Amino acid sequence: MSNWLKDYLQFLSFRTVSTDPKFRDEIDKALDWFTELLKQYGFKKAEVLELSDLNKKDYLPMVYAEYIVDKNLPTILFYGHYDVQPANEPEWESDPFTPVIKNNAVYARGASDNKGRLFAILVALRKFFKNVPDSQKRFNVKLLVEGEEETGSKNVKRFLEQYKEQLSADYIFINDASSVKGKPTIIYGLRGLLYLDLEIQTGEKELHSGGYGNLALNAPQLASYVVYKLKDIWKNSIRIERLKKHIRKPSKKEIEYLASISPSWEDIKESTKAYVVTPYRGQKKDKFKPLHLTGLRPSLDVHGIVSGVTTPVTIKTNIPHKVLVKFSLRLVPYLTPELTEKLLRQYIDKILRKFKGVKYNLTPLIKLMYFYEDPYSPHINAFKEIMQQVYSEPAVLIPYGATIGIVSALKETYPDSKILIHGLRLDSDNVHAANENFRLDILGQGAKVVNALLKGFSTQ
Repeated sequence: MSNWLKDYLQFLSFRTVSTDPKFRDEIDKALDWFTELLKQYGFKKAEVLELSDLNKKDYLPMVYAEYIVDKNLPTILFYGHYDVQPANEPEWESDPFTPVIKNNAVYARGASDNKGRLFAILVALRKFFKNVPDSQKRFNVKLLVEGEEETGSKNVKRFLEQYKEQLSADYIFINDASSVKGKPTIIYGLRGLLYLDLEIQTGEKELHSGGYGNLALNAPQLASYVVYKLKDIWKNSIRIERLKKHIRKPSKKEIEYLASISPSWEDIKESTKAYVVTPYRGQKKDKFKPLHLTGLRPSLDVHGIVSGVTTPVTIKTNIPHKVLVKFSLRLVPYLTPELTEKLLRQYIDKILRKFKGVKYNLTPLIKLMYFYEDPYSPHINAFKEIMQQVYSEPAVLIPYGATIGIVSALKETYPDSKILIHGLRLDSDNVHAANENFRLDILGQGAKVVNALLKGFSTQ
């Protein structure tokens, strides 16, 4: 077993779950181990970045490393994140923090998202530092590894403000994204995110449904009505009309191109194991492809409704008086989180105003900006050539449906930096689910892209 593979498996064994404070001590141990590893891999400097204006228990630190050859050379900043999702799904076939290699794939929480894709970068940089003399290096290298990506990158702007000069770069490279059907994929857009809690209270106490059914308003039923008014699931369309006029209008060329490379609805049904997939209903068959709906359209999804009886074996005929709805919107250009929240508040207030006396509170938990760059810009054209060299086939370019919180913050902080996003994830990786995995050949492809980038990238 190669040394880097042993290191990758060791990294996966750390329970770097950012959503649960009980893992903080293990995260600190992981960061001590990781910074030492980066020095062993050839970085001239590696350190843990802390925030001066927050208590240590209120954030998770970043890791920074650098190899500066000559300050007159251009600099590439590579990004990844060490934090992972919880691994409490009962379907795991092995311990999620004891990595297992099966059929040339590594199974563990974080195997793909993002420790595996981060190691694709590290394997390439280790080779670059060791095998390329400084006199032949064309770039300075910086590395930034975040610890709050899975919780919305809530303190990323603080880090960028405090370490602005240290983190500056001409190019920023990220591979924390999906590919299209396993093809070489370049991302030129990311959706933003607005995640909210809606709390509704219809009275002072729970009531007996026999005595008060039809008399007192039922809180979860009211919440269901609000959810219904927010989104038409038959047409798969957000009902907030005022949002639509702010959405970026794609060109006919972009629409046709995305249709030509998009997975089919049958592909989506197979990869997701969903019983029902959601093309627009009542429209001409196949007019809207999956890539249209994830890349060009905003989405609204409910993540949980908490109220009343929540245990499956309990029978309780109550009328709940409180309910919590957790939901989010993915935002395309030019829907900013601030504008979306404003229009959403007005819309929900209009709905609930009819039910006089009902109390409610809408609380935003995460606000992340969308990202968009011209897919025909010189740096993306140069990146296409690199991908062609590595994969021996043309790269596809897509606006990606997910959100990478740090990207828009980096673009805002460093408007002249050129951002390169490589879609390296496969649908079969089971990211955020049981039996997450990452194929070693895909990790190798990711490393080859970084190697080629360091050897020959030029926008001239």
